Amino acid sequence: MDLREASRRCWTDENYNNNSSLTLGCMLRIADAIEIVAKNYTSLLREIESLRDQKQNLNIQLSKEIRRTAAYRGIIKKRR
Repeated sequence: MDLREASRRCWTDENYNNNSSLTLGCMLRIADAIEIVAKNYTSLLREIESLRDQKQNLNIQLSKEIRRTAAYRGIIKKRR
């Protein structure tokens, strides 16, 4: 029996008398949970970096459009 699964069962099970096995099973489950959290954390960090890059590109594009609009307004003023 896998220690992870055994640590989830009733602690008074006849086949499960060893307290150190119970502790090891619990620690393995905790380690698995921490690995999942770390994986999600690194995924979120990558997503944050991607969104920051996207924000920077959109800000550059916005400033270009603002300058383009100002130039068109200047051309329209000259033609009047």
